[in-house]
Amino acid sequence: MTYRDIVLTLSPGNFSRLVQLSTRKFRAELFQKTGIHKATRRIIDPVARRKAATERLHRFFELDDGRQSEVAFRLIYDMLAGKRRAMIVDFLDLHEIPHEDGLTDDLTRLNELTVEELRDSFNKLKEKYPPCDVALYFFFTAGDRDFEALSGRLAEMPELLEALRTEPA
Repeated sequence: MTYRDIVLTLSPGNFSRLVQLSTRKFRAELFQKTGIHKATRRIIDPVARRKAATERLHRFFELDDGRQSEVAFRLIYDMLAGKRRAMIVDFLDLHEIPHEDGLTDDLTRLNELTVEELRDSFNKLKEKYPPCDVALYFFFTAGDRDFEALSGRLAEMPELLEALRTEPA
């Protein structure tokens, strides 16, 4: 699954949350580079402007001119490295993977995890974090070519796709 595919799988509410959980600086840069800021700058109400910008961003991802997967990668990364870094730390700690505040050079051990271990991690993490965010992290990591084995195991876990598609409570 490409990063663009991951973003397009998200329910509208989860997509909106992803955008809102990214840093303000990144959102400004994203909306500027995609031309969305020009299209929404005349909307005075900030809530309506944010909603319009998010809807336009989703339409941007529906296109496929080659830029969408890189932009999706950066959007997901920004959210995970920022607001969900603690979730990454918890995941790495669950599997005793050495890291420094969630940053590590070697995640190859993830390719060795079984479906049962991944399911157990998902269930433990979703007690503390939104299930969508946990699934997003799993798919984001598996999007790297070095994690084909992990990607194959995630394909055996339909609950992850369901978490992406389910509207937040």
